[in-house]
Amino acid sequence: AVKRTRDVAVSDVFTNHRGFKTIVLYVPIEKNGAFNGTIGLLFPFDYIAKRYIEDIRIGEGGYAWMISKTGIELSCPVPGHEGKSVFDNCRDFPDILAMARKMTCGEEGVTTYRYDRVRGEVVTTTIKHAVYMPVNLGNNFWSIVIATPEDEVLAPLKSFRNRLLLVGGILLISVGLLLTILFRNRFLVGEIERRQTIEEALRRKTAELDNYFTSSLDLLCIADMDGYFRRLNPEWEKTLGYPLSELEGTPFLDLVHPDDREINLALYPACFNGEDWECARKSLRTLIKTGDSEDDHLVDLANLSVNMSDFPYALYYYKALHRKDPENIDYYFQISNAAAEIGSLGVSIAFMDTAEEEFGPRDGIYLNRGTYLAADKDYPAAEKEFRRLLALDTTSVVARVNLANVLASQSADAKQQEAYDLYKELPEDMLSEPFIDSTLRSLEDHLRIKKN
Repeated sequence: AVKRTRDVAVSDVFTNHRGFKTIVLYVPIEKNGAFNGTIGLLFPFDYIAKRYIEDIRIGEGGYAWMISKTGIELSCPVPGHEGKSVFDNCRDFPDILAMARKMTCGEEGVTTYRYDRVRGEVVTTTIKHAVYMPVNLGNNFWSIVIATPEDEVLAPLKSFRNRLLLVGGILLISVGLLLTILFRNRFLVGEIERRQTIEEALRRKTAELDNYFTSSLDLLCIADMDGYFRRLNPEWEKTLGYPLSELEGTPFLDLVHPDDREINLALYPACFNGEDWECARKSLRTLIKTGDSEDDHLVDLANLSVNMSDFPYALYYYKALHRKDPENIDYYFQISNAAAEIGSLGVSIAFMDTAEEEFGPRDGIYLNRGTYLAADKDYPAAEKEFRRLLALDTTSVVARVNLANVLASQSADAKQQEAYDLYKELPEDMLSEPFIDSTLRSLEDHLRIKKN
């Protein structure tokens, strides 16, 4: 390559015979205008990384990491990552995989992704803001990304907001004090009288409420939003025989009669089979609150969320199922479909990529990924997926229709001609369907094809 282009070339990072990571800079030598060989200069990559990459720090948690154009992590502060593919190291983080694919294509941009932050033995998921760009090196390039936790990015803004609120508060207090000093003599007497009137009315109402609460023969209680008793009247102790001190502070579901649980055990399947999704969800929640583990009902919770078009919760439950059984390919499809429903097509495509890495080529992977790419209007990429699907089964009508659709969505005459030919090969009953019929008419007008 150096002899042909006469340009300086840079090798990929490799480990030399002494065990050090190294890059080679090839410089062409010319003599009398003719190529006369190259000079190879070896540079220690660890020194380059330490001087120019590892010292990049933003706050406490912001740092830089770099990958090669093939996705190998050349420099990364996370132990065990260097020298391995980012697609293996971060396979559980779809946002990072989507960014890495753009980096290996030489793109630059900004994005956010979720990653695990480790502090001692505590691991928390954090959102990071990242900027990535290529580092062009002659015939080669690396790609560097600088990532900073969201809380550190927002910290200066929060600090400024707090200072601004403090200044505003001081100004308001100063104005209030000034107004109080100016008008206190005029309104002080009236304010005291109004307060006394309000306090007296409040004491009377409180006494009336306490008298009603304590003298009522009904079971009266006050409970918080978490379902815990905060106050009960004496009838509870008379009726149940438990001291009020034992009941206060306990969850009221502890007093649910066992028959209520038995009713909901029978009610849940009846509601589900009758497609009364709200009734089914209420029954299932009662069963969970009265002893069942939520993990035992993850499948039902996910299916109910889909039936009720509550796709954010469906995505949450399918991810929980995937964590419990990562070898089940169905969860990859369900997670991708739920993510697509809420517009997260990048997540859907990333999960299909991971599924192919884990399980190999599958017709369902090609079909779903092609559908997501088409919805994202990446028609050339969608075309590749449907061609792969058609190669697996040349008789597949689904593959032919989808391939024809993405070809028809592209402007090139050759693509539209192929789409027209594929549509015409479909069974006659399908050609009369409104969408296919209108698409064929549009293609005929574009290609100026006359009907026989």
